[in-house]
Amino acid sequence: MNRSSIKTGLPHIAYLYITECHEVLKEPFIYGDNPRRFFPTIFHPNEFMDGAMVSCLYDYSPGLRNYTYSLMNNPIIEGLYRRHEKELDFVGVVLANAHLDLTEKRRSAFMAAKLIKFILGADGVIITKEGGGHPDIDLMECCEQCEVLGVKSSLINCEMLSPDGTGTSMVPSPNLLIVSSV
Repeated sequence: MNRSSIKTGLPHIAYLYITECHEVLKEPFIYGDNPRRFFPTIFHPNEFMDGAMVSCLYDYSPGLRNYTYSLMNNPIIEGLYRRHEKELDFVGVVLANAHLDLTEKRRSAFMAAKLIKFILGADGVIITKEGGGHPDIDLMECCEQCEVLGVKSSLINCEMLSPDGTGTSMVPSPNLLIVSSV
């Protein structure tokens, strides 16, 4: 983002995207490589729109799969862009991986939170994740580390109903991106 155009007085908001890449054919590629070995990394939002991240989630339930189209047309990024320099300053995106080991999860969350707070200078962050199970832990670890550093956190988590249709599901509201508490 162009720092010279950022207005003072508006909350600085970042976006943290947690990806899942635990198995072959259940992974995205980022600039042509599996992000399993990646540390949390800052990306310009346009990199997502330009296809830096593509879906290779061939062996996943369609309800949990993020297609390349949905990665390139991420509604969070689009919503933050729409509000940029009007209601908030969109300061950038951090991409992190959901790890299988709790120590790795905590290290990644700590590193992501430090990038968001100290490099991007965010007051608030919106955090989403791919998949379920292990990435849910990463989502909460990242939220906790951001909050410890004083970064207000909003989580968006998509849940699925059981096969018989029972249970609860969180459906994102179009008002989710209203960031008034920052």
